[in-house]
Amino acid sequence: MESYQNEFFCDVCQVSLNSKTQFDSHMRGQRHLSAVRSETLSFGSDIIVLSENEYRCSVCEVFLNGKVPVVEHLNGIFHFNKKKHQNNKIIFDDNIVIDNNKYFCKVCNVSCCGVIPMQNHVDGVLHAKKSRK
Repeated sequence: MESYQNEFFCDVCQVSLNSKTQFDSHMRGQRHLSAVRSETLSFGSDIIVLSENEYRCSVCEVFLNGKVPVVEHLNGIFHFNKKKHQNNKIIFDDNIVIDNNKYFCKVCNVSCCGVIPMQNHVDGVLHAKKSRK
């Protein structure tokens, strides 16, 4: 929730309010609370809702203030890398082909000759960018 030039705006519901009284009333209202609940469900199980504007990523153990930082975090390389190494397991998706200890990434058209080089490739920024497209 942000305030712009004496105007109060709810970024969850995308509504402008004229006064602090209206803003406070809106924040307690059913429409807003329902929107907050449905919005937080769309973040998935990695995000824990602490309050209306405070979140925590259970994978990365970071605190986030607001919807935009949560979305940016979930799409970022830091979260991507932490998620790949969750529970100390190396996780490859269906885009990695393994044949006779040779690894091939279908997304980037890159081959590696071992699990460690392939893990380094998968953890890299270029692979992350191509994987999100």
